[in-house]
Amino acid sequence: MRILVVLSIFFGLALFTLVAYIILSFALDPMPDNMAFGEQLPSSSELLDEVDRELAASETRLREMERYVTSDTFTLRSRFRQL
Repeated sequence: MRILVVLSIFFGLALFTLVAYIILSFALDPMPDNMAFGEQLPSSSELLDEVDRELAASETRLREMERYVTSDTFTLRSRFRQL
């Protein structure tokens, strides 16, 4: 990309290049801080593993809640509350 910029300046497209840089400086999002210091973002497989762990934990919690709601203890407590 930088080679194209240098070549465009040499071949008389300096004004176009300057205008494009100004427009892109407003249009593009700023670089994240972790990218500026050389830190890498987690890979897609790492993100997928993390989401899979969260989903498994959520499913376990859901099963525990379902087990409680369908239990006799829950039924008994709800009937006492209705009295």
